[in-house]
Order: sequence, then C-alpha cells, then structure tokens
Amino acid sequence: MNKGKWLPQVLPGIEFDNPVAEEFDTEKHPISASLGNEDGQNKIDATLPNKKGKVSIRYVTLENSKFFDNYLLDLKNHLKLSEDGYREDKINEKKTDFLIIEDYNTYGLTGDFEKSRGNRYQHFFLTFSRSKSGKDLGRRGQGRNVYWIASHIKAFFGFSIQHNTNKKLLRGIAHAGQTTIGEDNYHPYLSYTVPFKGNEKIQTKNETFPILDEKEIDEFVRLTGLKRKNEPGLSVVIPYPHERVKLQNLKVSYLKRFYAAILFDKMELEINDEIISSSNVKQHLKSINLNISFVDFIYDARSLPDDNFYKIDLSENDQIDKNLNFQNLISKDIEKIRKSYYLGETISFRVYVKIPYKTQSYEKSYFNFHLKRGESSEGTTKTPALFMRGFLQLPEMSQRFKFSSKCMAYFWADDEHISTMLGDSEGKAHLKFDPLHKDIDANYFLEDAKRIFELINNCMNETYKIVTETKDEVDFDKFSNFVPKIISDEEDIIEEKNLIDDFDFSKKTSITKITKKRKKAQPVARKMVEDSRIDGGFKILKMSTTEKKEFPMLVRSTCAYDVRRGNPLQAYSPDRHFIINKGSVKVTKKEKIKDLKVIEGNRIEFIALEEDFTVEVTGFDTSKKDIYVKTRKLKDNIAIKEIKNG
Repeated sequence: MNKGKWLPQVLPGIEFDNPVAEEFDTEKHPISASLGNEDGQNKIDATLPNKKGKVSIRYVTLENSKFFDNYLLDLKNHLKLSEDGYREDKINEKKTDFLIIEDYNTYGLTGDFEKSRGNRYQHFFLTFSRSKSGKDLGRRGQGRNVYWIASHIKAFFGFSIQHNTNKKLLRGIAHAGQTTIGEDNYHPYLSYTVPFKGNEKIQTKNETFPILDEKEIDEFVRLTGLKRKNEPGLSVVIPYPHERVKLQNLKVSYLKRFYAAILFDKMELEINDEIISSSNVKQHLKSINLNISFVDFIYDARSLPDDNFYKIDLSENDQIDKNLNFQNLISKDIEKIRKSYYLGETISFRVYVKIPYKTQSYEKSYFNFHLKRGESSEGTTKTPALFMRGFLQLPEMSQRFKFSSKCMAYFWADDEHISTMLGDSEGKAHLKFDPLHKDIDANYFLEDAKRIFELINNCMNETYKIVTETKDEVDFDKFSNFVPKIISDEEDIIEEKNLIDDFDFSKKTSITKITKKRKKAQPVARKMVEDSRIDGGFKILKMSTTEKKEFPMLVRSTCAYDVRRGNPLQAYSPDRHFIINKGSVKVTKKEKIKDLKVIEGNRIEFIALEEDFTVEVTGFDTSKKDIYVKTRKLKDNIAIKEIKNG
C-alpha cells in the first residue's frame, strides 16, 4: 500500500479567494497552447549549461483500476465535497489515461528539503506566491498550474531525479478550489505527499516531505509507463487529461513558441517517438504554415558575429534622454545602412543601456534587433515581428512593430541583467513585456525602467522609418491621400460601386434597424497569376495551382514605387517616377504572350497563351525604394472566349 496520501489543509474561519482559474484566458489562449507555452518555458529555464534539453510528450493508458485505487481515491472523496465537484462523466475509474511530459538534460527539482525556499523543488511544489523575481525558476508558479488545469481530476504528479545528488522524489498537486466541510474552509491546493506525524525533524505540517521511498516510486513509474530510468530531470504525469489537450495541438504550440530554441539546438522535441530537432524542424514548420524565409532570417541574425552589429551606446548616463532622437544615433552610418537594406541584407543593431536596480548599483547590459526587407515584390509574406528573451518568445509583443507586411523584424535579449528585468515584467503567461508590472516597481527605479521599455517598443519602428525615408522634394508618403485614385481592376470598381450605393439615400428606407456586419465584397478576378522580385524589377508567372485549361487568360499588372504609409498606386506619378517602355523601365522579357499594352504608364495588360508564359519588367531604381506590384487574371474578354470555345 502507498505511503503517500492527498493531504488537504484546513483554514478554519478564514475566507480565501481563488485567483488561479483567472490566470488563463482560455478563449484567447486555449489550454493546449498555455500548456505548451508554460511547460516549454520550464524546460528552457531548467536545461543544464551547455546541454541540449529534450522534451518527450505522449499518451499512455493503464487498462485497470490500480492507479486510481492507489493514487486518486482519497482525492476523489475530497473533490466530491468541493464547489466544482467530481467529474464522474469524464473519469473512468476502471482505467486511467495519462498525458506524460518528460524532460532530459535538465537540473531536475533540486534542493535540500530542510530549506523552505529558494530552489527548484521548493519553487515548483511549495511556493504559491503571486510574485517571483529573477531570471530562472519560472514566474510566480504559473508553469505548475497549467498541469492540473489540463486534468479532469484537477491534479498532476511530478517525479524527478536531481542532477547533483541523483535523489529520486515524487509529489503531487491538486487544485480542488473552494471547499467547505462542516464549518471549515480548506486551502484550494492539496498535496500528494507523506503525512506529517508530528515528530519529524525536517518536515512541518505546512511543508510536508516528498516521497523518497524507491519502492513506492518504482511502482508509480511502472503504472504510469514513464521512460525515465536514472537520467536527471522532471517527469510530469497528468491523469485524465482534457480532450482539448491533444498531441497535435501541443506539437503546434511547442513549434510556434519554441522553434528558435529547436533551431539553435537548445531543445529537442519528441512527440510519440517522433523526434523534432534542428535537422528537420523546418519541415515541421512548413506543415504549420510558418514562413521559412523568416525562420532563416532569425537563424542568420542570431548567428552574426559581433562585428556585424551597429553599436548604439546609451549606457554612459543612468537615465535615457526623454527627447531621445533615434535618427541621431544612426545618422553617421545611415547611407551604409540604407544601401545594405535595399540590397536585401540583414541590418543589425546592438543597444547598450543601464539596468536601474533599486537594491544594487546600475548594471550595463544590452539588447539586439534586426531588420530585413521583404523578399517578394509586395513586401513580405506578413510575418509578425519576433520578440525573444533568451529563447522564449513573447507573442503579444509582435504588434509593437507596425511594418511587418513590408519588413522582417527580430528583437532579442540574452544578456543576464536585461533578461532579468524583462523576465520580471512578463507576467504569468509570458506574453509581453509590461513596464507597469508590480515586480518592475518593486525591483527597479520605475521611471528609468519605463524609458528602456519605451526604447524596446519603438526602436524597430523608428529605424525602419529612418531607413526607408525618401528625399524627394514632395513626400508622396504624406500626400498620397490627396492624389487621384487609380481604378486599376475589377475589385476597385466593385468597392467604389458599394461606396456609392452606401451613400445613395434614394435606395434606402427611413427605418433604422440592426443588421449584421456587411461582408467585404469578393473580387471578380481570381488569383491565378503571381509576381516575384528579380534584380531591378519583377517577373510574372502563373500560380502553381493554376491549371492548363485556364489558358489563354487576360492578365493585368500594376506597379509603383512603394511608400511607407498609404497606397503605393495612389502615390504613383508618371512625371516623377517612371513610364513603362519609356526611359529605363522596360518590358525586357515576354514569352508566350500576345497583345501587350502599357496603360497609364505603370500598368500592363496582355494575353498569356500557355502555362509557361513569362513576363519581366526591369530598370527600376531599387537602390532606395522597393517596387510594389499588383498582378491578377482578369475576366475573359471576347477574343479569349472565342479561342476557348473553338
């Protein structure tokens, strides 16, 4: 019989709140995503120095009642008396399903059990505070909570082997929530542990000892199907996992949040014996539609030697100037930077700052960021900017960069002091840097810290705007809204007609009623052709999905120099920019087409006769401006219909 037992704690006469369930927004961040995010962060923090961590995830089913009878029966009795109750419809007591998550090459839950705080065991199993300062050991216990939230029985077990002592330990946590039995309130957390008898030297009623008996641990390992033998690390066992916690969802969550760690050989992921490592992660990223060009950009940027960074040193003074002008910081290198950017090279910056600690002297630290223009003629496949602390992504920070449709952007901080400050700002779900978090106010001089956060929020936007600044006498970026609109295709005509209809009051009744949101007009033209950037211009080909039966087809392509704000086609000026086939800009290749026409200087139309047609337009000045191109198939005209009809 097991020595371990679920131990509820009585809180007589004390009302307590139950904030834990509010720590996840399950609509914005489903439990599978939260579990992958938080567990992955735990693994990164716990990986041994100069080692590659490994995470193994799988489902196991035990086809008998032994585990339930030995490890969950007394928990059931307590849950039945809790406010949320016991989910009999979801729990089959005759067999037990497990979600198993094991990590390797990690510290394990280290710590001397005679001490009450400050090590991995204590922080993972015994600390229930809402605040935690520092770079490692997670943030405020959130990583632990996702495990029981993923369970119908609101519980999980942790089996660990310490890397420094080889000690084996087992403990469990459950969260029953509000529970009142008789006149007694109970702490919402219960622990599966060794009961306190009153005569132990290194155990108290509130902080009980973990299970160390190897026979009992071996029995637990056998029943749950754990693979860990003598390797240090942590194995998490979640009995009766929610249906929403599927392996595919966990795989996607891990890949999206930790692909950089896998890419740089900091982590290896195993899903049901399938290994995802640096050698094959790109293939898996393609399956979840991640932009591989962006992945390559991240890898190249983080692999750059120090000499490739433009250095910006703001650490001479403890305070960052309130009126900091980012343009002044890079003015001496701006022409070189612009040239590199328009040649499609990554431009990289390292910014030095002072971290404004309250309890120690200010420390010099730094962060890095990189920009690279998009690879297609319309900019880039829109990939949100990536913000990282160490190898942890902060997904909600991506919205800070406003130009992701035109430029790839990457921010990362890995130096100890700034990583500590950013970690303190992240909140429980590690979604963004928050300068107003109470741990920032507690540990840093707030006004100085805020300026660093403002710098992080704005540095990539300001640099992009400076690099892409035009020196034209008339700034068409600013005045494009006043340039007459060019109606370049059927979609624009439809949208303009809808706009006219909306303001034609003769067609409207005087009755006001609530209606559903108007659906966006669908374009008549089908997307069957595409354009891509080439040296000095662009080329037009069919889409890979376009079938032979669609030919011949009528194709229209409209181009202009790109602008930072507004519509590039509206900003086009034939007098100031270019006219196709007059001057340097020409149609330099036209294969298997006919009836090519140039319209209004920046638009071409032609009939593509066969699948392997090609059109190229070159001669643009791309040293300071990108080209924006909009290409599509138009409705068949009479001539094409006659050809198709024989």
